[in-house]
Amino acid sequence: MLRQAQRVRGAIYVADGALQASQLTADGRHVQYYDYDSWHLLGSGSKGRGARLCALRHLTGNVGFDDLSVRDSWLARSDRWGLSLRAAVESELVGARQRGKAFAEVGDGPLS
Repeated sequence: MLRQAQRVRGAIYVADGALQASQLTADGRHVQYYDYDSWHLLGSGSKGRGARLCALRHLTGNVGFDDLSVRDSWLARSDRWGLSLRAAVESELVGARQRGKAFAEVGDGPLS
């Protein structure tokens, strides 16, 4: 099932122009190391609109910004916005810890 999710994500990213087909595995998968500790939700679109994909990574314990996939985003690497993003995410992590709540990160694919 994970391989199917990676193929769907790869196809979406190539269709959107976010990746080139050469950046996928030989069998068309977009593989991220986050895949192996994430929940992947797959569903088909209504009325033949195609597949939709979202991955939810449920995190517990002492999680920091560098443990999240958002650290690899263009926004996190931005000279202008990177520090602000990091501060905002770290504030949310602290708040979750103070409330005794787990932290969950949603991402990896568009919902159409």
